[in-house]
Amino acid sequence: MKLLFIVWMSMIPLCILGQSNKTFTVTGTIKNHKDKIIYLKENSLEKNINRFADSCTIKSDGSFTLKTLYTDEHLFSLMLSKNPKAGGVCMLVNDTENINVQLNISNPAENEIKGSVASKDLQDYIVKREGYYTQLEKLEAQKDDPDKLKTKREQLFSNLNIQYNNAIAHVSNATVAIYILSSNPELEWEDALATATGLLKKFPDSKELTSYIGSLEKWVEKEKEVKQFNKDLMGKKAPDFILPDMEGKQVSTGSFKGKYTLIDFWASWCGPCRMENKNVRVLYGQYKNKGFTVVGVSLDENKKAWLKAVRQDKLPWTQLCDFKHFSSEIAIFYKINMLPSNLLLAPDGTVVAVNIFGDVLKNKLNEVMR
Repeated sequence: MKLLFIVWMSMIPLCILGQSNKTFTVTGTIKNHKDKIIYLKENSLEKNINRFADSCTIKSDGSFTLKTLYTDEHLFSLMLSKNPKAGGVCMLVNDTENINVQLNISNPAENEIKGSVASKDLQDYIVKREGYYTQLEKLEAQKDDPDKLKTKREQLFSNLNIQYNNAIAHVSNATVAIYILSSNPELEWEDALATATGLLKKFPDSKELTSYIGSLEKWVEKEKEVKQFNKDLMGKKAPDFILPDMEGKQVSTGSFKGKYTLIDFWASWCGPCRMENKNVRVLYGQYKNKGFTVVGVSLDENKKAWLKAVRQDKLPWTQLCDFKHFSSEIAIFYKINMLPSNLLLAPDGTVVAVNIFGDVLKNKLNEVMR
């Protein structure tokens, strides 16, 4: 499930802020950085805003001050690039008018947030979740008994689910709740809608949550159409598509026959994709010598951002991209309207699974790779 793409990471039209009687101020310091400017990006569903609200030059001592007007509570990101698809260095919620942050670019876990309970809760959730994926990466690098590794791996995935469920159960802020829902790549649209609707009883005055539910309702309907299409794909041979790889060489998706192949649709700007990359990397390391491979199909438009994401996420498998975004021929054929998406092909090119992530993907590979 790909909620961050829809909610905050997608490109949505800018709009002009209306009248406001509050000023949101972020002060702080940043260390271990090479950038000269820091940006405050505002993301609001209810106001249909995705804009850079303010920026300033980082002083020689690393200090900065950012300000913007606002009317309602929503999500903000501190960024070191004005590229709208670049990732943020810290995410904040304007549940208060003044927030102070102490940022460490080399170790985000050391970031300190003062003055905002919601922002602190959000930071804690992100750090803990990233910590689990770091443990998974270290686990896969171990040369241990396969059964012991499997037990440890299953325990880590179980802990991830426990963290998510606990976070949803105890969340005290609507904006943080939306982020937590969006961070679970295994969550189905209908389940997300049911959970969000239940949370509205807890946060009845949240305009962001109401708008979020409206978006989910539309995507549930679209998902029904896509599911029928995917159902019709099962058991059929996947057509070949030719796209350029990282060096510009034309590669056919059909050239990987003979192995179980995961065609993985993603993009550098898609938060859930980047999270799922970690899971896929773990599974790739486990099965790459047993007749399994991955072909990444990026829907990026910017080559530099794409290549950077591949390096950052340490993706060792073939990567393809024609920089046509959702207008790519392969994306249109497979009705890709949200990310991440994928399909698993048998060695003969037959489609055996569509849009499986996290534990579901892991279990499917355990089944077919025996």
